[in-house]
Amino acid sequence: MTSEQRGEKLAISPPNASGRRSRTALRTWIKRAAGLGVILLLLAGLSIGWFAWGWHSEQKTVANLHSLGATIAMRSTGSVQWRWLLGDRLGYLRDRVDGVSLSKRSASDISGIEFGSCSRLTKLSLNECQVSDAVLVRIGAITTLNSLDLTASVISETGLEYLGGLDRLNKLVLSGTNMDDLRLGQLPVMASLKYIDLGRTIISDGGLKHLHKQPLLERIWFNDTSISDVGLAELKKIPTLRFLHLRRTLVTAAGIAEIKEEIPELVIKEVN
Repeated sequence: MTSEQRGEKLAISPPNASGRRSRTALRTWIKRAAGLGVILLLLAGLSIGWFAWGWHSEQKTVANLHSLGATIAMRSTGSVQWRWLLGDRLGYLRDRVDGVSLSKRSASDISGIEFGSCSRLTKLSLNECQVSDAVLVRIGAITTLNSLDLTASVISETGLEYLGGLDRLNKLVLSGTNMDDLRLGQLPVMASLKYIDLGRTIISDGGLKHLHKQPLLERIWFNDTSISDVGLAELKKIPTLRFLHLRRTLVTAAGIAEIKEEIPELVIKEVN
């Protein structure tokens, strides 16, 4: 082979090598894209499976609640993107129990409810129910709760101590219960508690000292109680206090003036 022929062959070789490299790069890119697509499909499938598992785990409890005549509020979880991905046919998988309201039920009825399966439950209302220690133990395990309403329910003497694990609870309604000084003393320190309703109970001035330990307490309802000026003096020791509801109590104008002098920003609502 002459030197001219060898030169011509060398001149032709680079374009062929470049073409092979381009095809190799294209195949590599396609493989990577396909692999990424498979990974995305697997992630989507796992996510849908997670939504389905969460929805299914609540259904036995939901059926039990319906059989007891409960009112159930649902809330959708996940982002807007998941709503688009699941579509109308599977959109229900995003629904979780957010609130439950029961009334006039026995302790045995309530103790059979697996509240723990409702992983997004934030509001629970048990009106005129028998709230035994067993029930309060179950309630104390619902760490997602931020509102608990026990209006006109019967509470055991030591039952409130089981609520110590409710770190997110900011509202507690005990209106119309058998709450007294002893029971109020069993209420543990609650890191997020801001509102407590003690209206229509038999608590006395002496029991209000038990409220000092609540670090964020802002609003208290004392409507229809025997709280007097003596009790208001105890409340001056709650630096976070901002609102008091005092309809039909034994509090006088002089008592109100004294506590407002101590806490100028305090707002007195529903005075006698």
